[in-house]
Amino acid sequence: MRPIILAGVLLALASTLSAQEQEIRAARLPASVERQLLRFFQDPATVRMTGPAVIEEGRTVTGNVGVYGGGLRLHGRIEGDLVVVGGNLVFGPAGAVTGDVTVVNGELVEMPPDGAVGGEIVVFGPIESATIRASEPRDVWDRDRFRPGPFGYWPGDGRAAIAVRATGAYNRIEGLPVGIGPVIETSGRNPLRLEALAIWRTETGFRVDEDRLGYLARLEQFLGGEREWRVGASLRSTVDPIEDAGLTELENTLSSALFRRDYRDYVERTGWTAYVRATPRAFPLDARVEYRDFDYDVAVVTDPWSLFNGDDAWRLQPLTGVGRLRTIAAIAEYDRRNDPEDPTAGWLASARFERGLGGSLRMPDYTLETGPAAALPGAPLETDFTTAVLDLRTYRRVGRSALLNLRATGGGALGNAPLPPQFQYALGGPGSLPAFRAMTVDCGARAGRARLDPDGPLFLTGYGCDRFALFQVEYIGSLDIDFDFGFDDRRDRRLGRSTAARRGADKDPWDWDWDWDLDVEPRWAVFFDAGRGWAADGSGTVRSTAFHYDAGVGLLFDDFGIYASVPLSGERRGVNFNVRLVRRF
Repeated sequence: MRPIILAGVLLALASTLSAQEQEIRAARLPASVERQLLRFFQDPATVRMTGPAVIEEGRTVTGNVGVYGGGLRLHGRIEGDLVVVGGNLVFGPAGAVTGDVTVVNGELVEMPPDGAVGGEIVVFGPIESATIRASEPRDVWDRDRFRPGPFGYWPGDGRAAIAVRATGAYNRIEGLPVGIGPVIETSGRNPLRLEALAIWRTETGFRVDEDRLGYLARLEQFLGGEREWRVGASLRSTVDPIEDAGLTELENTLSSALFRRDYRDYVERTGWTAYVRATPRAFPLDARVEYRDFDYDVAVVTDPWSLFNGDDAWRLQPLTGVGRLRTIAAIAEYDRRNDPEDPTAGWLASARFERGLGGSLRMPDYTLETGPAAALPGAPLETDFTTAVLDLRTYRRVGRSALLNLRATGGGALGNAPLPPQFQYALGGPGSLPAFRAMTVDCGARAGRARLDPDGPLFLTGYGCDRFALFQVEYIGSLDIDFDFGFDDRRDRRLGRSTAARRGADKDPWDWDWDWDLDVEPRWAVFFDAGRGWAADGSGTVRSTAFHYDAGVGLLFDDFGIYASVPLSGERRGVNFNVRLVRRF
């Protein structure tokens, strides 16, 4: 597999700043403070957490701690500095920090106990900044000016806007799906959220074709006053990926729009859902139970634009079940990682369970094009199936600057009957087994070619396996090289000039206070992957696979990585190169 992206990689890097970097830059801090905070979060030694976070009483965290979004309730002890971005900091009676405390776009809700903070306390508000010490009065800023909410910090109560945003990745079915419509959130401790988006599929161009338009409407009500419980419902007519192939939407968008390589397969869904969701503040759990009632249809490949390889045909789509299906699903994620984007410690466990409740799902009538042409009538599909998937990941620091990361995931049908194609699984490609082409582990379901009508497009006769297993391990080490480019005020400090003097009426010619800095510490990685699939029906062309193995090395610059991998099983040999804009897992 050739690289997902070579040209335009600098543009991709510039557009993929981490969330905390965006929040820090949006705060309009002094440039020197901004750079200091960015380096704080980018430092591999920083223990990073995503809020709302809690450090329990009796727990001691050694080293600097950075918390982004949702705030921190500190009941334990931090032996180092603490930075909280985009949320409030609440000290418990036993909370303590041996170093400095910095809050950006948030509030220090309660002053810490006497002697609980060894250094200075600094609060940077959304509009103005104020510096306070533990001995000063705590109410030194307007705490009602901005209130934290799910959309960030907004003046006053509630929010209403007209949104224009992508509702999915650029793909070979729609081009880019663009949602346009109102987004509303009411005020109060139990806000009501509403969004109603009409989806324009750019593959159609600027003409409005009702058959090619989609929609997505969601209504969500919070309960209990703490934003921990919510109920909601949705209406949709969307093109959704069968699996995300382990790639982010940005990666799949760039791959498709630039090189005409779409690593996902799709199905059309029209219908409604209703759900209950819990996100407790004191426990890193996100759990949801959802009822789903959809009409499914086959997604047809069109001809959206791509920058390169425009004369190549897009990869074929698989045939999927058509008709109505009702299911109930339960999804839960337990996340104890210190940073979701670049974890260096902690666990992630996620589980998904879905049970079919009946319907009229069936395979469409088609003509088999593989071998002698044969017209095959559509057959009913199992609608009382049960499927479940478990994903376990752990991240461990090995020494000061090395990481050992492990992942085990698998699941599938819990009965003997095959799953409908849109509920099956396939492995291969940069998101799972990077040394193999996309969807290599498909249990032979994709071997045939078919048409729904004599003059229509070709399809694959199936999607993948009914069960799968994937194991991944990677070791990441440091190269002990630090690239630091940019301009700052370090020369002023060497010359002894004060900040006040440098910002006077007569600007000093040595004042290089540019809002640009690049600080990169490259790392290297070695990895190993193993995966296989099982078919519920072991006869005919659909059969279980053997394990597929690969290994490789990579060079990482923050999240951006260049990887080379080789297959260790099968007849094919050679090196595959690919580029990732995020960590492998």
